[in-house]
Amino acid sequence: GLKKSLMLDALPARRVTYHWRIVAESEAFVRSIVIHELCHLREMNHGPRFWRLVLSFCPEYFALHPRRRMPNLG
Repeated sequence: GLKKSLMLDALPARRVTYHWRIVAESEAFVRSIVIHELCHLREMNHGPRFWRLVLSFCPEYFALHPRRRMPNLG
C-alpha cells in the first residue's frame, strides 16, 4: 500500500531520499519517517539500540505506525 511505498531509504549511500507522495501524509507521520531514516545513519539495523534511538526522538512512533509491533528493547 501507499504507507509501505513511503518508506524512505538511508542505505547504502547514507543519503535519505523521499517518495514525493509523502507530502500527503500528516506532519507527525512524516516526522516519524524522517526520524526513522535519520536514525539509520547511526544504527544500520532494526535492533534494540536503533529503536531506543527512534523512540528518544519520537516516543509516539508506534502509535503513528499501528501495523508495526513494538520490538523487545531488552
